[in-house]
Amino acid sequence: MTLLVLLFACSSAEPVALAPAGVPFPHAAEFKEPTKHGPQALEFGTDACLGCHQEGATAPACASCHDVYPHETGWLNGAEHGKGMSGEAGPVARETCTACHGAEGLKAPDCTSCHASWPHPEGWKEAGNHGTYALARGGAVAACGSCHGADLAGADLTGADKAPSCSSCHKSYPHAAGWAEPTLHGATTDFTECWLCHGDGGATGGTADVTCQKCHSTFPHPADWSATHYATASKLGEAVCLGCHAAGFAPIPIVASCGATCHGAPQ
Repeated sequence: MTLLVLLFACSSAEPVALAPAGVPFPHAAEFKEPTKHGPQALEFGTDACLGCHQEGATAPACASCHDVYPHETGWLNGAEHGKGMSGEAGPVARETCTACHGAEGLKAPDCTSCHASWPHPEGWKEAGNHGTYALARGGAVAACGSCHGADLAGADLTGADKAPSCSSCHKSYPHAAGWAEPTLHGATTDFTECWLCHGDGGATGGTADVTCQKCHSTFPHPADWSATHYATASKLGEAVCLGCHAAGFAPIPIVASCGATCHGAPQ
């Protein structure tokens, strides 16, 4: 009778994950620094890390240190990641982002990957440069709000730098409460300041995308207005004119007086 002896090798219930070639294991103490493990993850792919750091494992996950990673759905929307850069939390948020997106040898997307105008080129402060850019992209809020705040009031980007607000240069913006009333904005002494945002003559809307005729439907007046305006005034009454032509039709800045032009002294 032959005795058959079978030998079995012991094995663990789960396979032992091996670090990919080139990734030191066990990791050195400084490996937790983003500039150390980040390049490794980029070179070998995050799959190389999941053997040990997979979800549910006892080894640290990305989110153990990077609490905003993986990013939520919609994170690429400027209104989402941009708002995290503003206010008092801005400097801290910026530092958190640069851990992965900074220039320390990491190749993850940076601000310029999507925001082609940042950092702004020389001469950007000129209204004709940043104004034209904003106008072509649906207005200042749509083009600039993700960095400069949803109300364009400025926003912290780093501990030292701050995205300026429109009012840093355009002193009348944001407009005061009640500004839409003709007696306030109509009485301004220098309409050229308005035109910087609202377009030359207030007729194009400019970067603000708001024209005079948005509220004043008869502005600018057509070429034959001097001969035909009486019909409008007769039908609608003088109230329709007082938005631009002051009470008693006396002149306000750049707007003619009825009495001083064609009709003599008002009665």
